[in-house]
Amino acid sequence: MSINEANKNCLQRIQESTALWSDIRPAKEVIPGMSERTVLHAGPPVAWENMCGPMRGSITGACIYEGWARTPEEVAELATSGELEFDSSHHRHAIGPMSGIITPSMEVNVVTNTVHGIETYSTLYMGIGKVLRHGAFDDEVLAKLRWMNDDLAPLLKASLLRAGGIDLKSLVAQAVQMGDELHNRNKASNALLLTSLVQHLIAVGDKAAVIEAIDFIDKAGHFILNAVMAGSKGMLDAGSNVKDSTIVTALARNGYETGIRVSGLGDTWFT
Repeated sequence: MSINEANKNCLQRIQESTALWSDIRPAKEVIPGMSERTVLHAGPPVAWENMCGPMRGSITGACIYEGWARTPEEVAELATSGELEFDSSHHRHAIGPMSGIITPSMEVNVVTNTVHGIETYSTLYMGIGKVLRHGAFDDEVLAKLRWMNDDLAPLLKASLLRAGGIDLKSLVAQAVQMGDELHNRNKASNALLLTSLVQHLIAVGDKAAVIEAIDFIDKAGHFILNAVMAGSKGMLDAGSNVKDSTIVTALARNGYETGIRVSGLGDTWFT
């Protein structure tokens, strides 16, 4: 197969893909190979000693949230002991913003590429400012993380199941025509998401919980971002491993280095 033919095949697989936000589940139940001490991070693989401050902060918060440690010092000791399994989220069909930390007990978006049978995963969006993905891990951050996983996630899950999932690809197509660029400007996409969800939230939740969820999603501004990231990854993963293709199917950074993966070159990172 020529390079042009391979690239055409790769692009066809990407373009025909779908992105259905279908469920929310604990990471350990759905992400492949997720052990009790797995810590997934953004970008290509990176060792603890090379991780930047925000990523270490995110891991610190995640370890305290999981109950593996109580202090930053205990986390640092744990991280250098070999007890934690660090890996790139890209190796597990997962993705996350900024530090992109995912640990077993965190609830994750499940997005399905129905054409190619690929599931991809991302954590729930925490909002802006002082949040885990930026390296913050104080009591306020951990309290929000617990609320999102214990209260918000079950409500969203029930709403998604009642809705039969949300077609993110269609929603994104509409939002782009309304002025969004789907990263720093998500006003239209977030509004479209709420429009798609609200009737189902009302149907499955009690009034106070629904109001709190709608208020959070609205004020977060970018709540849809993480699910869209997972959907985009599922589409690009469909274009991966096409022999002779030169299409870049991943471009990611971890705060230490940036890496790309090329379709025809398998899972190799070039940093």
